[in-house]
Amino acid sequence: MSMEEKQNSQIHQGSDSIEYPENEKGVSEHIRRFYKSGISLELIGSGSKRKIGKPLQCEKILNLSKLSGIIEYLPTELYIKVRACTPINQIEEELKKNNIAIIGHMGAGKSIVAKTLAKKIDFKHIDSDYEITRFAMKSINKIFQEKGEEYFRNIETEIVLKLIEKKNVILSLGGGTILSGLIRDKLKKNSITLFLDVSLLELEKRLKKSTKRPLLKNVDIAEKVKELDIVRRKYYLLSDITIKNTNSPIDTCKNFIKKFAYFHEKTNINKNKKQKM
Repeated sequence: MSMEEKQNSQIHQGSDSIEYPENEKGVSEHIRRFYKSGISLELIGSGSKRKIGKPLQCEKILNLSKLSGIIEYLPTELYIKVRACTPINQIEEELKKNNIAIIGHMGAGKSIVAKTLAKKIDFKHIDSDYEITRFAMKSINKIFQEKGEEYFRNIETEIVLKLIEKKNVILSLGGGTILSGLIRDKLKKNSITLFLDVSLLELEKRLKKSTKRPLLKNVDIAEKVKELDIVRRKYYLLSDITIKNTNSPIDTCKNFIKKFAYFHEKTNINKNKKQKM
């Protein structure tokens, strides 16, 4: 088998990456070959000789015109890693899923991770709590004060069920959304779910100064967090992907993309096994 055939074989088998010690021309030729095959690309390198606005690290190549601009300013000798990966929206379509839904306790960092991930993979971010306040034209605190939690959960369920229908979006969902069996069933059918797991001690630290969380009004925060965890964790753990959210949002997003690729590969393996049975 030739080197080129071996590289192509690695890509189609889901290889993590293929590395080339190349000059600008060699890298350009390899990337153009990958690009024409419909595979999205990332460049990873340590070179500083470039005149592009964004860092070279994990720079996503969106089109050949942008590619030529990057290649032009690469150092002559640079060890480049070309990572071949199927775009997330294509994987969603293959898995018959509409979106990525991020779940977890309040204070887990769902919104900031969702915003960061949406920007990284060029999806739209939608926050369920924001959509609820927009619909009700009042804050969640006000809804709880005036109508109570049961009324809030009814609105939440109605809105979230509609959001789960949307395609190519990252949803950050309120901590209690998974209490609804209707929402859990629809998430399983329509979404790739990501549980951001954070220790109870860390959640307590993050939530100590919070004034916008109605469930934390006039309570012992440590005890309340434990109480919520007992009820909700069993549902969070049903997620397709679980990540310990202890790092920066960027690191968490990188971790998600790695786990997402593994989840895709594992799903394909299971699907192939079922087809052979």
